[in-house]
Amino acid sequence: MESSMSSDRQPDRPPTANPNTKLIHQLRQTLSSSIGVEDAPPPMIESVDQLHDDRDDDLIALRQRANIYHVPLFSAHRFGRAITATRRLARKVLKPILMFQVAYNGANARFAEILNGRVAQLRQEVDDLQALASDRADTIARLETELNDLKTQQKLQTRAIQKLIRNLNSE
Repeated sequence: MESSMSSDRQPDRPPTANPNTKLIHQLRQTLSSSIGVEDAPPPMIESVDQLHDDRDDDLIALRQRANIYHVPLFSAHRFGRAITATRRLARKVLKPILMFQVAYNGANARFAEILNGRVAQLRQEVDDLQALASDRADTIARLETELNDLKTQQKLQTRAIQKLIRNLNSE
């Protein structure tokens, strides 16, 4: 059975893209021998775009699940009334803790949304600054080219003037 599992996976060659891959591979080998897992799956490396898409989904889920106090009390179980009564009693006993947790979850959701907005603003500022830096670099390169052209023209004019002076002096 173990051979069929290992044949489905790719060989344990660490990818060369991540500089920490060798260290991760060594840690995985060390830990897998201590927990009895021969070939642990490689870590899932997500792209930045995938993380950006997931972040929006996570914020929606965080906002929707912030209120843990108002969960349904009904039960379709055979002892549904007893379970519902027990849940109501537990809810009354735990109400202060649950209300604190609801407030905490709501604050975390709002804070995450604020941070998400700020990150978007900072990304826009970085993009604007990169565009500005690119424009400045183009302008500097153009001015340096013009300066080199002017220096070349100055040298040619200096030589021409020196030639004229020599011609006037020789006459």
